[in-house]
Amino acid sequence: KNGTPRDPLAHLESLFPGGIGLGLSRMWSLCSEKDMEEEREDRLDAFQRHLQDVCLTTVGIPFAIIDKKNEKRLLADRRQALLHVLESSFDKEQVWMIVVVLIYQLVKSSSVAGKLTIQEVLAHFGREKKIPQVVTEALLKLQMNGCSESDELLSRVKTFGSAKNTKALSALSG
Repeated sequence: KNGTPRDPLAHLESLFPGGIGLGLSRMWSLCSEKDMEEEREDRLDAFQRHLQDVCLTTVGIPFAIIDKKNEKRLLADRRQALLHVLESSFDKEQVWMIVVVLIYQLVKSSSVAGKLTIQEVLAHFGREKKIPQVVTEALLKLQMNGCSESDELLSRVKTFGSAKNTKALSALSG
C-alpha cells in the first residue's frame, strides 16, 4: 500500500479465515526456495505430509458460512470434548496439542486441526498479543522432549488450556 513490500506469509495468514491462512502460509514455506540446504526430496515429503494433514481436515469443514448460532454451539461442544480429553491425559504431546487448539479457539474463535497445523499455530503464538509469553514458553518447553519438570509443567499447561477467556488466561499465567 505505502510502497513497502508485504511479507507473503503474514499476508496469507491474514487473508484467509481460521487455520486456512496458516495452512497456506505453511505450504508457501514448504514450496519456497528459501531453505535450499534441505534436500529436495525432504521438502517434497514435508509438503506431502502437510497436504494430508491440512487438506483432509479442511475438506471435512464446510466452506460456506455457517450461521453464528450453530458455529458457536459447535465450537462450545468441541471445547467441552477437548477439555474432557485434556483432564484425563498424561501424554505430553497430546496435552500440548490440545492446549494449543483450546487457546487458539479462545483467542481467534476458530478451530484448527492436524498435527502440522497445530505446530505452526504454536510457532506463531509468540506474535499473538492476547497470549502471554509465559504460556507460549511453557507450551514450547512441554513440546520438547526431556524436560525435567514434566509433572508440574504438564499440570500448569493443562490449567492454561482450561482458561475460559483471555483475561483468565492472563491471570493464570501471572
